[in-house]
Amino acid sequence: MEKWTQTVDVGNHIDVVYCDFMKAFDKVSHIRLIQVMNYYCIPINIVNWVKDFLRNRMQRVMIRGVPSSWHKVISGVPQGSVLGPILFLIYINTLTEVVQHSDLVLFADDNKLYKEIIKDEGKELLQIDIDAILNWTTNSLLLFHPDK
Repeated sequence: MEKWTQTVDVGNHIDVVYCDFMKAFDKVSHIRLIQVMNYYCIPINIVNWVKDFLRNRMQRVMIRGVPSSWHKVISGVPQGSVLGPILFLIYINTLTEVVQHSDLVLFADDNKLYKEIIKDEGKELLQIDIDAILNWTTNSLLLFHPDK
């Protein structure tokens, strides 16, 4: 916020894009998470421990007291656990690598992309980063919430 205030104080503009992932913690692909952990060279014993933590999870829903059949869980990090938010942050951390021209602030499933706009070139660079983020969401299987 301080950077934004300084930008406005000197008479420049700042463009900010607020993004919120839709059902973010539920959409984390277990396979992709393991790939990301390997990409960051997380020790294999920890990667294997996480695999075991996520493996063989089952869930079902209950509607009006009638349960569905059990289904294998292939995505999502357990909410309410200590490990869930950490795994989510590992998963989305590669998002920071696709942003080349703007600043990106991550906070759980919310993020802010912003750029000081001095000339039209700044708008174009911000758009390049927006496009890069959208491409990243396709590859990561996380989509932005359209209403937020």
